Amino acid sequence: MRKLLSKTVQIVLLAAYILSVVCVNSFAADFPDMPRTHKNFMAVDSLVDLGVIAGYDDGSFKPEREITRTEFCALMARTLGYDKNTYKADKLPFIDVPDGYWGIDYISFCFELGLVNGMGNNEFWPAAKVTVEQATKMAVCAIEKEGEA
Repeated sequence: MRKLLSKTVQIVLLAAYILSVVCVNSFAADFPDMPRTHKNFMAVDSLVDLGVIAGYDDGSFKPEREITRTEFCALMARTLGYDKNTYKADKLPFIDVPDGYWGIDYISFCFELGLVNGMGNNEFWPAAKVTVEQATKMAVCAIEKEGEA
């Protein structure tokens, strides 16, 4: 039960954080564009500490950038226990997510869990900004999945 509560708390924290701002393998203090004085420093630092978010390849966090649908899948997947060493993506039905795409495993993981199901016409829109409604739907579905465990 403690593990379930922990994951649920992480999901709720993640959803609340996303809805309040943003868009990430180090602490927030390590991001040159995320000073301790930033209004969301504590939230970012907590989520980095939990392993839910990581920085961009260039070492930045980009706190004012909006999150894409793929990036949000990455956050949700990490929250729910995604392990890049053991997870193997299934073939996705989305024609706009090419083989080799950086986020294909995250999208596949969330698709398999029923957190995402695309935008119609066999498309996912991986680079589109995630909406509040989409983020909320994924978080609610993730909490329901945790309740099944």
